[in-house]
Amino acid sequence: MGTIEGTGHLLRCADQAGVRRFIYISSISVYQFSTWPADRLITEETPYETQMLTNYSRSKIEAEKTVRSFVPQARMTVVTLRPGILYGERGPWVLPRLGYRCGANRFVIVGSGKTILPVVYVGNLVDAVLRAVQADEETISSQVLNVVDDQAFTQREWFRRYKAEVNPRLRVWRCPYWLALLVGGMSRLAGRVLRRPSPILKSHLLQCRRQYRYSNEKIKGLLGWEPRVQVDEALERTMSSFRRPRLLSRQANRALLGTDTTKKAPLRVGVVGCGRIAATHLSILSRMANAKVVAVCDLNAEAAAEAARKYGVPHYCSSPEALFEVGGVDVVHVLTPPESHKPVTELAAKQGCHVYVEKPMAVDAPEAEAMVRAAEQAGVLLCVGHNHVFDPVVIEARRQIESGGLGDLVCAESYYGFDLSSNRTAVYVTAAGRHHWTFGLPGGLYHNLLPHPLSVLLDIVGEPGEMVAMTRDMKVVPYQQSDELRVLMQAEKALGLLSLSLAASPRFQYLRVFGTKESLFVDVLNKVLICQHTGGPLPKAIGRGLNNFKQAWRMLAGTLRGTAQVLLGKWTPYEGTEILIREFYSAVHEGRPSPIPGQAGLQVMKAMDGIWAQLDLRGAVSSGPGRA
Repeated sequence: MGTIEGTGHLLRCADQAGVRRFIYISSISVYQFSTWPADRLITEETPYETQMLTNYSRSKIEAEKTVRSFVPQARMTVVTLRPGILYGERGPWVLPRLGYRCGANRFVIVGSGKTILPVVYVGNLVDAVLRAVQADEETISSQVLNVVDDQAFTQREWFRRYKAEVNPRLRVWRCPYWLALLVGGMSRLAGRVLRRPSPILKSHLLQCRRQYRYSNEKIKGLLGWEPRVQVDEALERTMSSFRRPRLLSRQANRALLGTDTTKKAPLRVGVVGCGRIAATHLSILSRMANAKVVAVCDLNAEAAAEAARKYGVPHYCSSPEALFEVGGVDVVHVLTPPESHKPVTELAAKQGCHVYVEKPMAVDAPEAEAMVRAAEQAGVLLCVGHNHVFDPVVIEARRQIESGGLGDLVCAESYYGFDLSSNRTAVYVTAAGRHHWTFGLPGGLYHNLLPHPLSVLLDIVGEPGEMVAMTRDMKVVPYQQSDELRVLMQAEKALGLLSLSLAASPRFQYLRVFGTKESLFVDVLNKVLICQHTGGPLPKAIGRGLNNFKQAWRMLAGTLRGTAQVLLGKWTPYEGTEILIREFYSAVHEGRPSPIPGQAGLQVMKAMDGIWAQLDLRGAVSSGPGRA
């Protein structure tokens, strides 16, 4: 009913707005075919189908009746075009009246496959619309016109071209019409029992098997229209568009990320900050042929000396200024608490050093902006350590999104959470934690953790706009007012939902991306990606069951793969960090942009500032653990 009512509303609004000509695009599906003789030409005077109506053909017929009833009272000129089966660039490869798709690379033709399809190439339809717009009113008023090409192709010819030029893995089987009728009848019986509609319609089987011919003489005579693009050229254009892969970004190509083919001398590296995360960085850098750590620095000279000894670093010191006295440092890793990120980054940039800075990038957006400005003025690269953006499963999700597999993005959800109360020795919940540097940040403990899920979310949905943030207190973190954070945002590409939990169990980190064609579930913690889609022409109950089997298999395969990595000593929670660091050094050597540029870090900091502005994170807290 929406299409029919919408057509009526559109007609009235267009007429009231002073539109001079209204072109309604209908379809040849409105014509009678169930009892129409196969050797008789279908013209604009052929009656409507009345027996084998589908939802689509019924809505088109009713919409046409709405148009026809409106014409006598309309001030504007109304024309109805009935195009054949539309094909062309950016269109679907599964056309009506072909048969049934059975998976990604299998198709079943009903009958011999020699049925000629009544098609119209999209460019030829556009020509017909333009001619209908430009024709004089006396000629075109209230006319109904078929738009079908003179030249066409059979079902077999379409699949032959598609298999040869686009998808060699395609397998096409022919199903005899009598067998298709039998299966269809059984499907309808099962549908009655299950109270589900049958996916195999007798009307579709008949149209796949029987040859119908449609006249285009009327539009030729009235408008002088001729199919400008002939069938060979139209098919070549169409197949070429199917062959043409979408250009993927480097960030969506796992095979390219981190590769460095320049064979240049290793970059000399200085590391500022020798805390826990420094061990991860130093371990990764020790495995890289294009990097050599020459100095480490920490305010705690003993920590710096221990790191230098453990990783074979020739120099150590207790101030960033002393690090640059070593000479020849090319890259600096800033691994200190965020209060010092800005001054150390500015100092390194002035020395002409490229900078990798750990998350959170800074205390707030103004500081992050100053860091970006310092790097730009010095002509050096600035990379922000949003490591989960480069986790392999997130890279694969990005590839599927960029390739168009999900269709248009609808919404994305990024979740990061664990039960902090399960670890009573964690510094954030002990008495000593009251003075931890995280609670001195504008966002408290959220400030340190939120960049993980937020950076992944913004990489998918783009620049955030309006945001609504809310919190809940589950009495887990004693030194801030809440421990549950949720943010709903209206972003550039889609809606975004951000979740950070310090009370939920078990530990989980995932990304969900919902599209108009498919949806993705990305288990970042367990490194599993599951693609979810409808079951195609199968009944919904069966399609959901098959999806469950596929998801179970992916979970099992991911578990086996992770187990093997643990047994072989290859599993690491910092896989994304290593890919990001390697890609950063490759970018420095090859003169490419930073993989996570300062602007991306600034975007995260601006969003975080906007979230803190909505929340009361600085209120009174208890003096220690066990807050009631």
